[in-house]
Amino acid sequence: MATPITIAQSPQTPFSFAYGPNPIVLDGLSINYDKYVLKVYRFGSNVAIADVRQAPNTNGMAIFDLRNVIQSQVGPIESEIESTLNGLGTERLRTAGPEHLRYQVEIGYQIGNQAPVMNSNGGGIIKYGPYLVYAGAKFESEVTSFEGINYQTQIIGDDSNPPCTEIGASRNYARPFTDQYYSINGDETGDTFSTVYSYTDPIIQHWKYDGDWMATTWFNQLGIGNPAPPIQAKGIEAFDVVFYNGATLISTSTVPNIVSYGGGPNIAIGDGTAPDGPYSTITVASGPGNILTGSKPVNWTHYYIVPLAYTPCPEGQQQLNVTSFPVAMPIRVNKKEPQCNDFNPTEVSWINSDGYLDTFTFTKRWERTINQNNNTYLKEYADYASTSYDVNTYDAGSTVYSQSMKQIYTIQSDFVNDEEAYLLRSMFRSPQVKVELVANRWYAAKLINTSYVEKTHRKDKLFQYTIQFEIPGIAYNMRG
Repeated sequence: MATPITIAQSPQTPFSFAYGPNPIVLDGLSINYDKYVLKVYRFGSNVAIADVRQAPNTNGMAIFDLRNVIQSQVGPIESEIESTLNGLGTERLRTAGPEHLRYQVEIGYQIGNQAPVMNSNGGGIIKYGPYLVYAGAKFESEVTSFEGINYQTQIIGDDSNPPCTEIGASRNYARPFTDQYYSINGDETGDTFSTVYSYTDPIIQHWKYDGDWMATTWFNQLGIGNPAPPIQAKGIEAFDVVFYNGATLISTSTVPNIVSYGGGPNIAIGDGTAPDGPYSTITVASGPGNILTGSKPVNWTHYYIVPLAYTPCPEGQQQLNVTSFPVAMPIRVNKKEPQCNDFNPTEVSWINSDGYLDTFTFTKRWERTINQNNNTYLKEYADYASTSYDVNTYDAGSTVYSQSMKQIYTIQSDFVNDEEAYLLRSMFRSPQVKVELVANRWYAAKLINTSYVEKTHRKDKLFQYTIQFEIPGIAYNMRG
């Protein structure tokens, strides 16, 4: 027999962020029962990762916040992603890894010290969910989601048979998982993008040097509206990569979101497999140094990466069954030109507040400081076991038996604009930072200066940011 316990408030659908409130509210406890019981499971597992119990509050309900449970189960994005999405192989996309968690819950009640009684039906204990969470952060006041920020686009169908894919009436385009919030409208780009893609809404902008690495992540699931789109349209089907030289369109290539490119869950365009679990986000190799196409025109000034959905009626330049318009907010990458007095670029990658990666390149200073500690013991100048007393100029009087050293790096940005300054705030707050000290080799970095002062062109005119970091671990030298 089913128990009377119900879920009055559940985690956000379709996903939430781990570092912030993740409440579940239970209701329905009889006066004959003592406690609510909540068990948490990874999706597909029958081993509980948490078993929490709580007496009813003054309203007869129990409010559980699962943030501590969830934070123990999520982790940073895979550590090798910079070397995986390097633009050299066929892998252009990446699905979610340890930065996401799908979980389910069981609910019930307990009387005294007896075993808990969980909600059940004829088939056994009921598991509710699955709920989806990412390793990002939100403010305490943002219980359901970031206020005013949307990560999922809704699509609908038209009156064709079969229906063609269209954007929902709200035209609320999902933004990528990045702390770069500044954008340009599609009709203000100074090129033909708005006419080619019938898009005048915001586009996230980045400024990158020609060899910079970058990865951009979108939520892969599309919301299904009414009237329904074609049944094959479930998630982001492909990405257009569109290069420009000023106002002139140079080239367009389409990269399918399929398993052979590292994405999925579709094996081929139009499979219609619903993205879930690790496929609920899709990360794209999006930097000039690791761009999806594997090559780029020499004379490019900027390019766009445009998420597309499936449609049985492609239009315009599309050669595949994908839309001729974005189904999520595109990104634009503007080329930054190096200057003659620049140092070798040092690119920094960090986990942003959405649990994914942002990057920035420092070019105006590169300095390394070595702090070394020598451990010594006293050794007489002369050798008393010898046949005569003699002191040589190369006798030290003390001998180094071990050494340890700490290397601290100082790097400085070029003059930055307001958009880049806002982005760098995320780096100073990040729990995990990496730097590319050698080409295609990334090192974990511990920031020494973790304070951030907001600067803007209005109050600071020309301004730069300087950071110091240490490569973790003690480097032992010689007799270490």
